Amino acid sequence: NKTKMDALPTSLRDLVLFKDPVFSGIAFGFFNVFFYLISYGGYTVLGLILFLASFHILVSVIFLAGQSAYDKFRHGPQPKPAPVPFQVDGQAVSKLVDSLVAHFNCACRLYAETQTCQSAQKCIVGILALYVSSKVSQWFCGVTLLYLAGLLFFTVPLAYTKNQALIDAHLAQAKAKLLEVHAMALSKLPPAKTKPAKTE
Repeated sequence: NKTKMDALPTSLRDLVLFKDPVFSGIAFGFFNVFFYLISYGGYTVLGLILFLASFHILVSVIFLAGQSAYDKFRHGPQPKPAPVPFQVDGQAVSKLVDSLVAHFNCACRLYAETQTCQSAQKCIVGILALYVSSKVSQWFCGVTLLYLAGLLFFTVPLAYTKNQALIDAHLAQAKAKLLEVHAMALSKLPPAKTKPAKTE
């Protein structure tokens, strides 16, 4: 939702919302080519990253050499600009790690509650969720699931931003229907046994 999107780093939020269509389009195209080469080109993830890094450096060197020769021919010797290395935003990484840890701890807590059957609702939902996840994982390999996650990352936020009112209305209807089905399913379960009160 919008609150979670606002929590993302500005550069990442602008990327998935296609604030700069050219840059976001290049990133999306690169993501698809990367997946294609890993799946069908015989590359490993590490091998492909190292190859692209070496190719990027080679292209940069050729471009800078050509630009330097052109500038020297037109304007004489020019000072070389200082390189601007890529830097990771430490605060953004810290927020991301904290979010991942919080979600992992929440999943562990829900698993423990399901395992001990503290709630019939959570127990049924947990078992169904794990069963469906196990079936889905058999249909797709890990790389395909990562690709689908990346595809959703590039498409869902933009689609939601452009059609927020319509999507929220449909989600509200779907949530009401799920709550209705959930209440009907719980009504079919036998009532929980209550322990008799101890008498002194």
